[in-house]
Amino acid sequence: MAKCILWIVCGLMLVCSSTAYSQDKTLAAFLAEKRNAILATLRADGSSQLTPVWFHWDGEQFAISMTTERVKYQNLARDPRISLCIDDVTGTAYVTAEGKAEIRDSDIWDDTRKILVKYRGEEGGAAYLERLKKQPRVLVVFTPTRLETLGLAE
Repeated sequence: MAKCILWIVCGLMLVCSSTAYSQDKTLAAFLAEKRNAILATLRADGSSQLTPVWFHWDGEQFAISMTTERVKYQNLARDPRISLCIDDVTGTAYVTAEGKAEIRDSDIWDDTRKILVKYRGEEGGAAYLERLKKQPRVLVVFTPTRLETLGLAE
């Protein structure tokens, strides 16, 4: 079992172990809402490339669906370092997560469906999934090696 380190100062909470992630109900509730995440990947020249994405959080890992035609996919295939920033546009709360991406090209549709249902509902997600199945898609998953939150402390 991973060692849990939790640091809370003025509402800032750093969680450095997946054990703590899955037990944080405030974090889970925040990430379960319909929020865009800003995905950061690294271009070949080392500069950052930012893209808004939909995601699913299962308490330990983030999942993001993308096509293999996108620059973000090409960046991650070359360099798996990944970061996300998910914020509350009406306040000051946010979550940032960093890690190493794993690109899956098989058995991706159940997790992709979870992403779509989160943002489009059961019926809309199912219809959209059928469109996506015709595209060259992969699922990018990562367990954060660093996760920071602000404004979520209970």
